Amino acid sequence: TTIFDNSSVAITITDENEKIVNWNKFAEVLLGMGKDDLYMKPVSSLYPEAEWRTIRSQNVRQKGMQHHLETRMVRKNQEIIDVDLSLTVLKGPDGKVTGSIGIIADISARRRAQEQLQLAEENYRTIFDNSSVAITVTNQNEKIVYWNKFAEVLLGMGKDDMYMKPVSSLYPEAEWRTIRSQNVRQKGVQHHLETSMVRKNQEIIDVDLSLSVLKGPDGKVTGSIGIIADISARRRAQEQLQLVEENYRTIFENTAVAITLADENENIVSWNKFAEVLLGMDKDDLYMKPVSSLYPEAEWRTIKSQNVRQKGMQHHLETRIIRKNQEIIDVDLSLSVLKGPDGKVTGSIGIIADISERNRAQEEKQRMEEQLQVAGRLAAVGELAAGVAHELNNPLAAVQAFAQLLVDRDDLDETIKSDVETIYEEVQRATRITNNLLSFAGRHKPEKRLISINDVLERSLELHAYLMRINNIEVVKELDPGLPTTMADFHQIQQVFVNIINNAEQAMTEANGKGKLLVKAERLGEMIRTTFTDDGPGIPKENLNRIFDPFFTTKGVGKGTGLGLSISFSLVQEHAGHLYIESKLGEGATFIVEIPIVSEDQLIAEQKGSIQPQSV
Repeated sequence: TTIFDNSSVAITITDENEKIVNWNKFAEVLLGMGKDDLYMKPVSSLYPEAEWRTIRSQNVRQKGMQHHLETRMVRKNQEIIDVDLSLTVLKGPDGKVTGSIGIIADISARRRAQEQLQLAEENYRTIFDNSSVAITVTNQNEKIVYWNKFAEVLLGMGKDDMYMKPVSSLYPEAEWRTIRSQNVRQKGVQHHLETSMVRKNQEIIDVDLSLSVLKGPDGKVTGSIGIIADISARRRAQEQLQLVEENYRTIFENTAVAITLADENENIVSWNKFAEVLLGMDKDDLYMKPVSSLYPEAEWRTIKSQNVRQKGMQHHLETRIIRKNQEIIDVDLSLSVLKGPDGKVTGSIGIIADISERNRAQEEKQRMEEQLQVAGRLAAVGELAAGVAHELNNPLAAVQAFAQLLVDRDDLDETIKSDVETIYEEVQRATRITNNLLSFAGRHKPEKRLISINDVLERSLELHAYLMRINNIEVVKELDPGLPTTMADFHQIQQVFVNIINNAEQAMTEANGKGKLLVKAERLGEMIRTTFTDDGPGIPKENLNRIFDPFFTTKGVGKGTGLGLSISFSLVQEHAGHLYIESKLGEGATFIVEIPIVSEDQLIAEQKGSIQPQSV
């Protein structure tokens, strides 16, 4: 009982039905279980299903025992552990199986140690065979017993030249005496001893030799390892490198562009003075910081999308960079990948030129050119407006005069008289439209009087009633009957509304062949807000900022001049109001016109310069 309870291995005892009937304390510790977890539980429940099948396949009941079967068990917390299992069958006097004893040793630590040892040996073998220096291994008698491929290359020798040959034969006699004088066996190690070796063709080469003594568990020397590097080429390379580095440093420090060097992990390791000036940063801000931290996130994604590591370089990529003070500046970036002798990427060089001033100059030039173009067009419009107004005013005046004569006749039928009155009014509107064009060109100020915005809307919709009807467009009006009057030019506001209604009708008709136009008028503080909401195709985001520009149009040739909304915008501004649009592509558009509520007295005072119109 003492041995059973105090054993340093787990012991379980099962009955003839393979149910656990007894166990020792170490079994509870190993499995993290107690009595309720173990008593009369199937012993199979302690093992993963696949492992139990393996155990059963051993036919222990027939053999009577099974020693050192390496398997796995399941602890109470579901942790899987590696164990060494020995099974012994228990039998009664009649030879029948009455149970079994399982002796279980935890070998998880041993397994991990074996795996680590195997990994270490594999790493050692990889380093040994693939090292770019020559390595020789000797036995206790200083005879060569092992070497790597690079040793054969360096010395020009093969197996017959090296195996069990005295290591001293690789060195000139005087050099070997110098090596022996280092007392390496006593010190245990000697690093970087510069000496000479003899190649198979008797060529003497300069080498850097590092020696390490190998010892057994008893502390006795069992051999040595020599690591040998040919320093002839290194010395020549060092001289050349020193010259290149001096030239590079001169260029690097004196160039008028910023230069950053990153390592293989894209961390900054070096930079020139101009980089500090450009970025406003110093060593603490730059050294070993991710190069990505210099760029806005979206810009860095664009840079990475160039696949520079695959291409090797990327010249003149216009991007943006973040200075220490969080200022974002435009730069021209050229990237070059650095690679080692094995072709692997070891880092990159970034050459960064500040192009902020250049871009600002280009933008300013473009803006000035656009302004000049618009100014030229507006000047042409002004001249055209003057000519058109002059040419149209005479025939319009004649039509107006004859219409007035007809209206004044007593013998005219009332129906015809009503039509003539409409002709007269529309001639007046046409006359005012020509004057509006002159107003847009800066020829005169609008004429304002007290008007009802609802009346203007009704008249504007009447002019479009026929087109709306034949194009299957439903018009819904929500006009606040209590809207106050305001001082405004009736015909100019009507021209604005007609323009907006016309654009909505064309958009819905062309897109869907039908539609719905919601027109609302309401008071908003000291403003009268009018909205026109259509269910047409909407306006692309890129066009929203240009919709009121002179001569901008998305209509086909001959269907629009690009002046309608621009003139409307100017007319609303003349009334100290606002005209803007809300739209998403595919969700229709809403034009909003806001006109301040101005009384006649306010207008007079404004004209005298004493007060400004009330608006919000």
